[in-house]
Amino acid sequence: AEPGAERVLALDGEADCLAIPARVLAVPDGPFTIEGWLRAQEFKKREGFICKTESSEFGLFVSEGKPDFSVHLGGKYANATAPAPVLPLDAWCHVAGVFDGAELRLYVDGKRVASQPASGVRKTNELPLYIGADVTDSSAPSSFFAGEIDEVRISRGARYAGERFAPERRHASDADTLLLLHMDGEWG
Repeated sequence: AEPGAERVLALDGEADCLAIPARVLAVPDGPFTIEGWLRAQEFKKREGFICKTESSEFGLFVSEGKPDFSVHLGGKYANATAPAPVLPLDAWCHVAGVFDGAELRLYVDGKRVASQPASGVRKTNELPLYIGADVTDSSAPSSFFAGEIDEVRISRGARYAGERFAPERRHASDADTLLLLHMDGEWG
């Protein structure tokens, strides 16, 4: 249901994040898309946005305002990394990582900022997915994000292709949606 008020997930950058247990989210091998909106208060040397990495899986990082989409394929990480910092402070930005089976693509506000040929079987893990942090091999969060996060969606398939698309401010669920968090719950 539509919420009575728009809310976001606010994180302090020191110890806050959202954890999704592995048993709740199974991203099948093959093409997938991860995306979300963020408004950063600061950028640190290493900062996780949506991550399930640890010598396996995938992650979107926003370290020093320079987004990076990493996927562990065929025994090593493939990365699509922006060539320079492109994320502003205190402004809403949409960041998306797309793996179509042959290429990784990284988009900021609907504009492709990086791509990298990549293929292979994705190495999986039983660690949680963290929103607003990276994950360690002991399942603990690290590399915390400072700011606000909204509209996180993980989907099977490559949702975006080409040089540009118009990101939706509020995502809708469909048959390809594996996880959709509007961040509108009233709690805390």
